[in-house]
Amino acid sequence: MRFLSLFLAPLLLIAASSTLPAQVSPCLPADSGATQLVQYVHYLITSTDPAVVTLRGSLGLNNV
Repeated sequence: MRFLSLFLAPLLLIAASSTLPAQVSPCLPADSGATQLVQYVHYLITSTDPAVVTLRGSLGLNNV
């Protein structure tokens, strides 16, 4: 009897896990707007242009 319960327990776990609903991410998929925003923020943080450096300072991004 003990052997049977040790054999059936993993099978029950596998069967139960296959019926669980798929996890859904709360994040929206990447689109062109998100890609452009990431590129712009990267530009703001890495640019050495004096105007961008001033803008970065006014936005509080100097310490990033």
